[in-house]
Amino acid sequence: MTKPRTGTMTERLPNHWRLQVAGDPDRLTGTQRRLSRTIVGNRTEAKEALQRLVVEAGAGLHGDSGMTVGVLLEMFMATAALAPSTRSDWESVVNRNLLPEFGHLPLWKLTARDCDRLYARMGADGLGPSRRRCTRVVLHRVIAQAVRWAWLTRNPVSDATRPEVPRTIITPPSAATVRAILDAARSTDEVLHCWLQVAVATGARRGELCALRWCDFDLDARTVRIERSVSATKAHGIFIKTTKTGRVRLVSITSHAVAALRAQRERSAAVAVKAGREVQPTDLVFANDPAAQQPWRPELVTRRWERLRARTGHRNVRIHDLRHFVATELHRRHRHPHRRQPARSCPHLHDPRHLLGLAPRPRPPRRRTPRKTHRPSPMTRPDRGSDAGTSGSTPPADTTNRARGRASHPKADRSGTDPCADSCR
Repeated sequence: MTKPRTGTMTERLPNHWRLQVAGDPDRLTGTQRRLSRTIVGNRTEAKEALQRLVVEAGAGLHGDSGMTVGVLLEMFMATAALAPSTRSDWESVVNRNLLPEFGHLPLWKLTARDCDRLYARMGADGLGPSRRRCTRVVLHRVIAQAVRWAWLTRNPVSDATRPEVPRTIITPPSAATVRAILDAARSTDEVLHCWLQVAVATGARRGELCALRWCDFDLDARTVRIERSVSATKAHGIFIKTTKTGRVRLVSITSHAVAALRAQRERSAAVAVKAGREVQPTDLVFANDPAAQQPWRPELVTRRWERLRARTGHRNVRIHDLRHFVATELHRRHRHPHRRQPARSCPHLHDPRHLLGLAPRPRPPRRRTPRKTHRPSPMTRPDRGSDAGTSGSTPPADTTNRARGRASHPKADRSGTDPCADSCR
């Protein structure tokens, strides 16, 4: 059983009282601390102030004197498990925004008001809302770690006003714009044209496309397996990691992408012959060296894209808008925005050929087994000799609607035409 926390009250001068309470040991040095406070008032007011000080000390509102926010930031960055790109961004926030503002501040003195002042000062200095939101995320994560380490009992960052980031209106490019950019890339940069064809066919992210290997493609089945991504930082250089969500997905590609990949395979084979080697399944599709082991830097792909769009006159189209284009076209052509459609309403639901108005991939006819008609058993068969109006007779079932429903279904069309040609084009 722990001993109850108590304090002392000493009158130094008339109506001047010094209050002292035993605090928790310092977590850095281990020495016992005593909290002291001086107030002016009579004995009754001094007793009430002493009781409040005892409660505050027990609630952890007066933390370690040697633990500052700067020490906590250094310990957190040394122990946190962060991705290299995330660590680079967070170190920039810590060194440029948090340490100059809160580095010397004792940890227990950090309040929500201090956080609001920091956000306001960053806005006055011209920093954008995204930077202020990132600063809030880093500071909240750091103080939450201090709470888990039992250095604080609450997280004051949660009580501060969260910086708002205005929502941007995403306007994906049209199919005509994408065709114009692809035509320009075909005549100026064939390798970038192949990269863009795969991007339009899959809707993959920039780093995921740069990390593709030849073993990820099945050109005969027209599929690609996306399971890794390329990232680059100043401290770590270029490295390959998992995808953003950590998931692996299998995506179908268009015939134009397959043709561009076959041409890229021939170019890679020519480069490999000059280097005295052969193309291996583990070689990167888009590489900077003859050994095909050094991937493209994602930011360099963006620069090549900016030069390409400047030649076509579409300066407002970002490279990430191709991903929005694929998602928008799939949603617009095959799914109503406010109505849930059947899962098999269109046999070409996931075929990316429809994105650029291409012909759908032909599907082999489905073999159907003849439907067995149900015959009632002799025990339940009505009497043939009875009158049709008696209660024992069963009226014939009306199969008109059922037959009409089968005839109107797209799969019931045996003419060989595309059953969703009108709805998908």
